[in-house]
Amino acid sequence: MSQRFTYSRRATPAEMAAIRAARGAGKPKAAAETTQPQVNVPLSELVKDALATAVANFPKPKDGVRGPRGAQGEPGDKGAKGDRGEKGAKGDRGERGPRGESGAKGGRGERGERGPKGAVGDAGANGADGAPGAAILFGDRNPKKADGKAGDVWLNTVTGDVFKKSARWDLMGNLRGPRGFTGSRGLPGQKGDKGDKGDPGTGGPGGGGDGQRGSLWYHGSGAPGTITGQADDDLYLDDDTGDVYALDFDAWGIVSNIKGADGAPGADGAPGADGAQGPKGDKGDPGDAGPAGADGAQGPKGDKGDPGDAGPAGADGAQGPKGDKGDPGDAGPAGADGAQGPKGDTGAQGPAGPSNLPKVDSNTDRNFALTDSGKQVKHTSTTAHVWTIPANADVAFDIGTAITCVVPQGQGAISILPPAGVSLYLAGAANTTGTRTLSAVGIATLLKIDTDTWVISGVGLA
Repeated sequence: MSQRFTYSRRATPAEMAAIRAARGAGKPKAAAETTQPQVNVPLSELVKDALATAVANFPKPKDGVRGPRGAQGEPGDKGAKGDRGEKGAKGDRGERGPRGESGAKGGRGERGERGPKGAVGDAGANGADGAPGAAILFGDRNPKKADGKAGDVWLNTVTGDVFKKSARWDLMGNLRGPRGFTGSRGLPGQKGDKGDKGDPGTGGPGGGGDGQRGSLWYHGSGAPGTITGQADDDLYLDDDTGDVYALDFDAWGIVSNIKGADGAPGADGAPGADGAQGPKGDKGDPGDAGPAGADGAQGPKGDKGDPGDAGPAGADGAQGPKGDKGDPGDAGPAGADGAQGPKGDTGAQGPAGPSNLPKVDSNTDRNFALTDSGKQVKHTSTTAHVWTIPANADVAFDIGTAITCVVPQGQGAISILPPAGVSLYLAGAANTTGTRTLSAVGIATLLKIDTDTWVISGVGLA
């Protein structure tokens, strides 16, 4: 891009002529210009060339008397815009300017790349031994004063009580939660294969002597007492809690527990039969009398007869007989109910219903019947069968009826079929309904929740 220079001075007549020529004004110069205008001349390359030519060809004045100054000529018309000149040569590099003021501090630069990993330093000196930490102690008794140190914890493996020692042993709590409900007894497992016969022992002369008595296992309900023939290292299993006891110095102590975490609660059993009705409670005191009801509306008045012509006033007649009684008016609204009398005494508790689950065997296709309510229906055939839930119109089970289906080991599967108009939903699977198959070693409970709606839940279902 060409450079442009602007300066201010008096223009000479030759310059004025050159400017007009460059702009194509074509007007003659005034005879004598006495006033030199102030002009701001942008000196493009074209103008500079025109000025140089005009200056070179301008006749040099001859010596003579200077004439009077002529009148100022009229300004010429604005010339047409000249063509853009060619780009001028690059000027010489100017001198270095003075150093500018320091700029504002720039923003934080981007994070540099991570440097290489430094060499591993020398190993530091070993630190001083720390103070002994608290210990967890346990035994089949409560701790004694001489046991442990401050901060230690003691677990009584028999009772589950947990103690912590400070100046003395303090009871903190107990690890054993409340006893859960007894689950239904599981199905018996398959009998294992008979093991291979062991190799005969090497007999000594005259036969080997009796071997040393090994540890024996006992089991029963509740904690063990004294067992005939018991010996140290014998073991005992409490069938109720899963606690394992070992005999040491003729004393049984808990050493472990083989019971897993509590399983999910089983399906609710069928409700027991209603107990006998208790005696009727005493009659409550009568409530306060309610306010009297409003009077009934008056009966309609009879039509008025047409008036007769007025006759002459007669003498007063004798008193006439009493007229008939008018029809009764409509009954008024009922008065408000009196206050509720006190509640009678609660009747005696009826006898508890049966706690077991009666069993019904089935080895064929079947429709569930009212007699199956609250029972376990056991499949006793190796052939698969279909058990159908009848529509409420055919068999009207009460809402809340529960039926448990069982397929033992080795028996065929059963298909539990809801016919048209009956919905059978799988518990835990939203909007999933239809026939369900119960395989061997499976158990499932059907629960009626609406007129023709049942829910099924269990294991071995597909």
